[in-house]
Amino acid sequence: MIDLHQRPATERAAVVCDRLRDRPGVIVFLRGRGDDARAVLVAASGDLRAFAMKRLAGNGPRVDLAAVTDEVRASETGSGFEADWARWVLSSRLAPSEPGMRPSGGAFVSLEPAGDVPACRVVGLVDRAGADPGTLIGPFGRRSAADAFARLLDDRFELCREPSLLARRPGAIACPYKEMGKCPAPCDGSEPMEAYRERVRAALEFAKRPVDIEVDSIRMAIEEATAALEFEWAASLKDELAALGSVRGAAFAWATTLDRFGVLAVLPSGRSGWARLVVHRAGENHHLADVDAGRAGEAIDACRDRLTAACGPWTITPGADESIGLVCRYLFAKRKTRSTFLRLDPPPGRDAVLRAIRRAAKVDVDEPSETTGAEP
Repeated sequence: MIDLHQRPATERAAVVCDRLRDRPGVIVFLRGRGDDARAVLVAASGDLRAFAMKRLAGNGPRVDLAAVTDEVRASETGSGFEADWARWVLSSRLAPSEPGMRPSGGAFVSLEPAGDVPACRVVGLVDRAGADPGTLIGPFGRRSAADAFARLLDDRFELCREPSLLARRPGAIACPYKEMGKCPAPCDGSEPMEAYRERVRAALEFAKRPVDIEVDSIRMAIEEATAALEFEWAASLKDELAALGSVRGAAFAWATTLDRFGVLAVLPSGRSGWARLVVHRAGENHHLADVDAGRAGEAIDACRDRLTAACGPWTITPGADESIGLVCRYLFAKRKTRSTFLRLDPPPGRDAVLRAIRRAAKVDVDEPSETTGAEP
């Protein structure tokens, strides 16, 4: 904390810059002191000293904050992800009404087995705030990816494509999918509603696993069918494999039900040769460990139990939607970074974590990775 209360406005920039380093981090400019302090500005920056100089010395087109700043708080971070997270947390506490402080990202498919109309619907996270996280599938990198995944579920599990008809069950006139043999038609009473809801629950179970796991399973089944000369069955499996091909890639890499959504962030720590492991789950970040890249294997083994405990379903805390949205922005970003983000469900492999640690610590790594998707 840097107290400027009794300093002339013309000296405040120099005082602050003497105390800060040219490191990335988050900085808060406050008016007032102690419990009465109110945030004038909360920002993340790649260079705290230069940013403070610009805002307190009147350099550049933005308003000079020296006259209204009584206190400055700053914290260095090792990565942009941590800086943006700290900025969001501090803004939520100190400047909840500041524009742009409500991060959102990713698209989701809502599918509620117990709902009045259990059919796929593409939504944003804020649209389903407070919904059962076990009925939200995602995140997807773009809305079109969520649409494609919803179509896959509709086709694979013969779900209703016309929710307006399902809402009028059992007296609705079935759509053409019934005639094509692609829907048992719960809307007109041809199928008991509980049987339909069971297929909706099966669709949610399918969505929990990465698509690549299902792809590998089908490929093995094709080999077995071919070896047994079951060519018709093999052809059917190949069609299924082709359908799954439409929902693979970076935009689909994180899809699961939201109650299982978790991320292991392997980040630069700000210390040469070290990386930072942070777990995000249930809308919260948890520091796992700072790791010496030279002893990364030992560190991974030491925290394996804690990492395993972070996997699996959990309860989303109230107000977590915004924090999940912030994480999603990093998962689907296109910019280059030395940070790596890995799925927690299923748990990431030891080799993948080891490679990510060495990348974040700049050990024997020439090129940064992209933040999109999980390590293979």
